[in-house]
Amino acid sequence: MKRKMISLLLVLAMMIGICPSAFAASAAEEPKMVDIELTITDNYGVVVSVPEDKAEEYRQRLESDPEFRQLEIDTALSFTSPSRYTRPEGHIECQKYMYEKDIKAVVDAYSGGGVYNKWKEACGYVISTLDIFLITKAGCKKVIDFTESIMQLGIAIVSSYEEAWWTESHRQICNGEISAVCYLIIQSTVEYPKAWRVFERVP
Repeated sequence: MKRKMISLLLVLAMMIGICPSAFAASAAEEPKMVDIELTITDNYGVVVSVPEDKAEEYRQRLESDPEFRQLEIDTALSFTSPSRYTRPEGHIECQKYMYEKDIKAVVDAYSGGGVYNKWKEACGYVISTLDIFLITKAGCKKVIDFTESIMQLGIAIVSSYEEAWWTESHRQICNGEISAVCYLIIQSTVEYPKAWRVFERVP
């Protein structure tokens, strides 16, 4: 019994010594990623994550080859509309939706129950861009922070992505012009891009 205990302790000691160094080694091998915005339209936006050492080559190819850029956009959109495009290899890491109930929940959490309904009533149920900016002051410095709070993402929404797009999306959701915004992160199986991020307004 004593021998088994000693053996177990030795194994644990070895694991404690090996695991951090193994983790450090795998972390060191992970390349630094750069986010590149492919497109932004009224309905969607696409951002890709590319290893830093491949970023300049990738940017140049996007600029010099419009067909390649469109192919990359279509690849990302294939995960939102598989019937319209041939879906490539890869899997969805994250899929989140932002509805009006989610906006209401965050506003009321920051400012107190019922605040969202009172705010909407005060606006005459027609929300402007300025109204969205004012309501986000309930607890966030900017609309992007507000969006992250609503969608409860463990990662930051790409900062280069136009904040105006999110402000307009909030306005459209609150006015019933769209039902939601969908946010997708797709992990790629190719060398690069390593991931696509798609933001799409849902009718």
